Amino acid sequence: MAKNESEKPLCPVIEQLTAFRARIHSQACADPSARRALAAVTRIITEISLGRASESQFARLGQLALALPDSERELGAALQASLDAARDQWLSHITGSHCPAGVCFEPRIAPCQSACPAHIDIPSMMALVGHGRYSDSLDVLLKDTPLPDSCGLICPAPCESACVQKTTCQPVFIRPMKSVASRLRSVYPARKVAPSTGKKVAVVGAGPAGVTAAYYLAQRGHHVEIFDERAHPGGIMRYGIPNYRLPASCLNDEIDKVKALGVVIHTNHAIRSVVALRNQGFDAVFLAFGLQYSRRLGVPGDDLPFVLGGMDLLSTVRNGQDMKVGPHVIVIGGGNVAIDAAMTSFRQGAEKVQIWYRRTRREMPANPHEVEMALAEGVELVERWAPSQVMAGNQIEFTRMKTAPDAATTKPVTVRADHIIACIGQDADLSLL
Repeated sequence: MAKNESEKPLCPVIEQLTAFRARIHSQACADPSARRALAAVTRIITEISLGRASESQFARLGQLALALPDSERELGAALQASLDAARDQWLSHITGSHCPAGVCFEPRIAPCQSACPAHIDIPSMMALVGHGRYSDSLDVLLKDTPLPDSCGLICPAPCESACVQKTTCQPVFIRPMKSVASRLRSVYPARKVAPSTGKKVAVVGAGPAGVTAAYYLAQRGHHVEIFDERAHPGGIMRYGIPNYRLPASCLNDEIDKVKALGVVIHTNHAIRSVVALRNQGFDAVFLAFGLQYSRRLGVPGDDLPFVLGGMDLLSTVRNGQDMKVGPHVIVIGGGNVAIDAAMTSFRQGAEKVQIWYRRTRREMPANPHEVEMALAEGVELVERWAPSQVMAGNQIEFTRMKTAPDAATTKPVTVRADHIIACIGQDADLSLL
């Protein structure tokens, strides 16, 4: 008869590892010295669970258990009891790389790597950078992205939010190390291209998704052609992100590396019909045209001429046009586009820039580091207000959000601004489908 889930053998190593990790993450454990002691124990248990520990570390673990602060006495006593009662199982992990419960030694992925949308092997990349092996580190990056330098400049770094180092201090500064590897490498690691398959793939859109798809398809031996309606490839990376954050020279260099794989890029070439494109002899079509249009505010008067879209502003400026805004600019939204639009407004003539957001700073989806930079530059953040209507005479009315403590007693306010920039999301043009 099959065992119930509850009857499966438990691994004492994993039991203790789970308990110590939970304690480190607990808000109740606020004493820095206690957290450091717990972290030291957790590191050794982790090594044991991976079969990488020595018998001297096992002995050291017992000493650390007895030396834990009084606030962690109960946890230390439980660990010591486990080391005594299940000594053979603990030593089996160390001397034989064997888990009697069959729990350990399964392939594990570091939290930072799991959090990365590109699933980059961050531990390997960081270790190689640390040893000055920049070309090897770049080789690791290029397995998962054709844009490592760009990523090192603009990625929101979810890997750092998941970094285990946060349990004791600040997370490891992972994101910029991608640019370090890209710029300090002695040689650019070549990509292997498989023999031609005879297949042709069309990619619509030369943004990050289109360039990445072409990068991998070309390596597999397919002939790839990218079609983009803009004058230069890059998509939102070129036309939606300010030059001070992502220089065009950096992006051009990485796209050139993709073109070197045999990828053909057709610029100034708008696709009106996917069916017609497929009939030009392509075996497959990959759609990567992105979300290039700013979403309107959805309130009366949002089509007045002084109301601009965030993507429209950023694209116009990146296109080389010296678009002037201000002196007073109100940005509506809380994402990265809102932050970029606010900081770009200062560079385009604005003297006063405010971000009006319906929630609080803590709830803003924008990168916290970028928010901090914007506030340091002089951007004002006005929390818990939502636009209710835009009126002639460069006026906009805001209503207090119900989540605000004073919502019941606060009346709508009317503010005058020279320009209002809507950054509440983007939409795609699906007319070619």
